[in-house]
Amino acid sequence: MFAKKNVKNIYALTPLQEGILFHALYGKENATYFEQFNYHISGEIDIPLFEAAWNELMRRHDIFRTVIVHKNVPQPLQIVLKERKIDFVFEDIRSLSPEAQRDCWLAYREKDKKRYFDLSKDALMRLAVFRLAENSFDVTWSFHHIVMDGWSVGIVYDELITLYHSMIKGNNITLPPAVSFGEYVKWLKKQDSGAAKNYWRKYLEDYRRLTGLPRISGEKKKEFVKKTFEFKLSEMMSESLRETAARNQVTVNTVIQVVWGILLGKYNDSEDVVFASTVSGRPADLKGVERIVGLFINAIPVRIRMKQGQTVRELLEKTHQDAAENKDYHYYSLADIQAETLLKQHLLDHLLIFESYPDLGKSKEGGTDFVIDEFEQFELTNYDLSVQIFPEEIFHFCVIYNASVYEQSIIEKIEPHLKAIIETIQKDAVVEPAKIAVLSSDEKEMYLKAANERNETLPKIPAQGDSTRNLSAAYVEPENDSQEKLVSIWKEVMNIGTLGIDDNFFELGGHSLMATRIVSRIHKIFEVEITLQEFFDNPNVRKLSRVVSRHSLSAYSEIEAVPEQEDYEVSHSQRRLWILDRMEENFTAYNQSAGFLFKGDLNISALKRAVYTVCQRHESLRTSFVTVNGEPRQKIRAIPELEITELDLRDAENKDESAKGYAGKEANLPFDLEKGPLLRVKILRLYDDSRLLLLNIHHIICDGWSVVLFENEILTLYKSFTKGEPAHLPPLKIQYKDYSAWHNRLLESDNIRASQEYWHKKLSGELPVLNLPTDYPRPAALTYKGNTATHLLSAELSASLDKFCREKEVSLFMTLLAGAKVLLHRYTGQNDIIIGSPIAGRIHPDLENQIGFFVNTLALRDTVIGDE
Repeated sequence: MFAKKNVKNIYALTPLQEGILFHALYGKENATYFEQFNYHISGEIDIPLFEAAWNELMRRHDIFRTVIVHKNVPQPLQIVLKERKIDFVFEDIRSLSPEAQRDCWLAYREKDKKRYFDLSKDALMRLAVFRLAENSFDVTWSFHHIVMDGWSVGIVYDELITLYHSMIKGNNITLPPAVSFGEYVKWLKKQDSGAAKNYWRKYLEDYRRLTGLPRISGEKKKEFVKKTFEFKLSEMMSESLRETAARNQVTVNTVIQVVWGILLGKYNDSEDVVFASTVSGRPADLKGVERIVGLFINAIPVRIRMKQGQTVRELLEKTHQDAAENKDYHYYSLADIQAETLLKQHLLDHLLIFESYPDLGKSKEGGTDFVIDEFEQFELTNYDLSVQIFPEEIFHFCVIYNASVYEQSIIEKIEPHLKAIIETIQKDAVVEPAKIAVLSSDEKEMYLKAANERNETLPKIPAQGDSTRNLSAAYVEPENDSQEKLVSIWKEVMNIGTLGIDDNFFELGGHSLMATRIVSRIHKIFEVEITLQEFFDNPNVRKLSRVVSRHSLSAYSEIEAVPEQEDYEVSHSQRRLWILDRMEENFTAYNQSAGFLFKGDLNISALKRAVYTVCQRHESLRTSFVTVNGEPRQKIRAIPELEITELDLRDAENKDESAKGYAGKEANLPFDLEKGPLLRVKILRLYDDSRLLLLNIHHIICDGWSVVLFENEILTLYKSFTKGEPAHLPPLKIQYKDYSAWHNRLLESDNIRASQEYWHKKLSGELPVLNLPTDYPRPAALTYKGNTATHLLSAELSASLDKFCREKEVSLFMTLLAGAKVLLHRYTGQNDIIIGSPIAGRIHPDLENQIGFFVNTLALRDTVIGDE
């Protein structure tokens, strides 16, 4: 990850950063809080200086050199590195047609979103520049919201222009020293969180009804399907909003909040509504805060109470007064605020955002040789509904919503309803909100029914005046050491005195920030990794202790590179195959074979270069096995000793049969583990436009996962080489020899003892031999003379299996495994049955892109009782 000597500072996350971290961990499959700015530049750019200007920004601002750590620590931390470069990509695509250029850029943008960010490793800001013509460029700027807010974007943009202009002119950089985001973290520590807690508790006391928009029923845990709906106010209506604000001496943001509050009141038939709204979060008493780059923005609850007889003007004054009073407490975590309310995490369900991003789309800076235009922005919050307001000359509204939760028709009605309220206020600011007509009688009935149904599904809320803690069960003490440790963790994180093992996390006031901290401490104390989803599915200590006990060791310590040596230790799995190879002459049981058919024109030179490059990239493909003092050792060659031969079968009578015969012969040629190479590549030419690439590789240096990686990397490199472009593959942090050393130390450590005890117990006693009825006597020694039989299940049976698994909440693998064991029980009458099952064995994130032998086999032993 990073060397200790490269660490500049370590400090805690801010509450909002912790909230964003929670959503980054909870929703890894989506782009929550991933920010992507896309724009076009017209004019001349010096690419090396443009990159240098970005790297100077990285040097100036600590937040850009920050990684977020949440494992093996009492609470999540941000670690500032001394040095870090921006992830900068430049591609010259002038040779492509305009349509192909656009497709190339769009493809990169989508790939960039899916790449997301690993908060614990990646530089959390990256840039890609595509040259379309001599003075035309497309740019994609991506960053994670955990490091920067909209205000900061403006600071970065201004500084970038200044830096680049200075570098172009050869002038000294005149920017003042940057103030570190760490100063804000220090400021936070000095604040009276108790006062903030009391303020928000009083502000929201007795609020007991979720007020939102009608949702699609039964929308639990649905995938986020992003859709947007945009509309603008007329020039006259926009101006009237500004006049209303000025006349009542309030901000335009306050006017918008009151209008939205009135709309929510109509939708929910309520005079008391709450929604979330963003605030800048920059404390005025922090020196230099206006130029600090970081995440200050926060979401706070806005409560609009429309009392009988109160006019819109009075409501504006009250909302403005509330905003002035709570300004000192804008830093307080929304999760902590919700935890103190009756509704807990159901306090609110949508967000109002008064945007403050700079308008890069209209930028034309003096002193530079380029103009930025065609600006587009992608961002996604964790809310199913967000309403963005852009306070331009003509007010622009952008509703971002989850289409699996909200109907399009409901979202589209926001525009006429909102405009109806604004028009009424425009004419009469002393009108009472209750008298503003918005909904038809049919609409009133529909919206009220939806609101009532939604609130009826919420967890039990204590009766008014009942301030006692709502616990799910009577107090039950821990029953074992694991539960005692978990109780201790919960009590410390949640700051509570007593805790029973059946007490519900959410009913105790638990929220996302607490969950992240608890999961982090579980990893540190138990050395197991559980997901946030698992935590929320098991929200008491009794259930959670079962999850912890089920988990295997998750030793995500850094795999370090071993020093260069003459030879290296083998992995545990490699040793097993090495022994089997020495026990039998001409041993071919662990030969792996694959064939890839290429049709069309094939650039043989580029293909060979791609294969050689992959072999040079992965040391495992250049490895042989020597014996030193009776022990196997890995010997790594400096360069690949691989000869790629070609065979022309175009004149063969039956080309397919000839190719199959040759492939079969190649697959059964033994490898010499000591001499190597342990990889053979042949190219068979079947027709003028058809070639078959045969890959034969020994299992000791490669597994099935690796074959797929091999194929993907060859194809990626082949495409680059045929276009005359440099290779674009991410660098490998480690090699297989480093894994071998790391894994061997892990197997020797005390950390593995629990796993050893489990398997010793599971496989204790007499091990059964499966006595299947056979046509011939079972040989005394294993011969490896096996074969494969394939059977396809019908679509109907497959669908029934899938339905059964969903109903029983089990995986397809578990169901098929149980079925196989029942079948073997019927065949043999035996009750004690063991079935081997391969697993990937890639127990560390750094192993995902490694070619090598990681696969392992689990012995799954169960007792099958015939009458169960």
